[in-house]
Amino acid sequence: MRSVRVVIVNYRTPELTARAAVSALASARAYEETACGKATVTVVDNSDDGRTADLAELCPGCEVVPTRGNPGFGAGVNAGVALGHEDLVALVNSDAVVEEPFLAELARAFDDPSVGAATALLLLEERGPGGEILVNSTGNVLDSSGNGMDRDWRRPLGSWSAPPQVEGFGGGAAMLRRAALDEVGLFREDLFMYYEDTELSLRLREAGWTIRYVDTALAWHGHSGSSGIESPLFAYCNTRNRLLLARRLPLPVRARAWAKSLVRAALGPQASIRRRAVWDALRGRSGKPGL
Repeated sequence: MRSVRVVIVNYRTPELTARAAVSALASARAYEETACGKATVTVVDNSDDGRTADLAELCPGCEVVPTRGNPGFGAGVNAGVALGHEDLVALVNSDAVVEEPFLAELARAFDDPSVGAATALLLLEERGPGGEILVNSTGNVLDSSGNGMDRDWRRPLGSWSAPPQVEGFGGGAAMLRRAALDEVGLFREDLFMYYEDTELSLRLREAGWTIRYVDTALAWHGHSGSSGIESPLFAYCNTRNRLLLARRLPLPVRARAWAKSLVRAALGPQASIRRRAVWDALRGRSGKPGL
């Protein structure tokens, strides 16, 4: 039997987060009923807007814990992880909904002692042009320019079978072995948001842990429902963190990452924000953006 702590980070979307928490709680109860072990659902509130009590009312049966001053996604996850000593830690995005076997299916992957993380089949709530179900992620991969990407992004479900081995887990719906986290460390908090899962995946693989994709663990995702992919915060953090991570990648990948980022900073959308991100990455500056 393995105990599990589910961690969900909220930032000023209490109703959206409550939907995620209710689904996670149902999966936790199903996990306990099958005698897999104890399961706890923790909602970490990064909002700092005085609505933590409202969030607790919306998430009955969940542990709701506030942070101070929105320390970022990685810090929020780490705060939840630090509350206990469960064997496994599951991550669910605040804009995702999991289906009941989710925890049990992910936990099975850890019967293999080499597995440090397991990543779920994450589907988009938005349907394709013909009404087909589209894949959000079957894990994370790095391309030749150091871009962290969702594997199988927007592939129609059932169009192919993704291999179980994958470079990285997707932080929106995944599970981590605490013993692996004890060895390599938790999420890198100074990234604030974006690329934390890619960076931690690198550390896990460097330490000899494998990452497994589990196609029977299912979650639905309202893509960037809590942050927005067109926001200045996204443009800044995505650019800066990609370049900070590229420092650890082979020289050709690093060179392409910088070249593409410089082009986007000169010609792409939100160019001024991206130029600031490039400059901060060049100086090695991380932490909470002052946008």
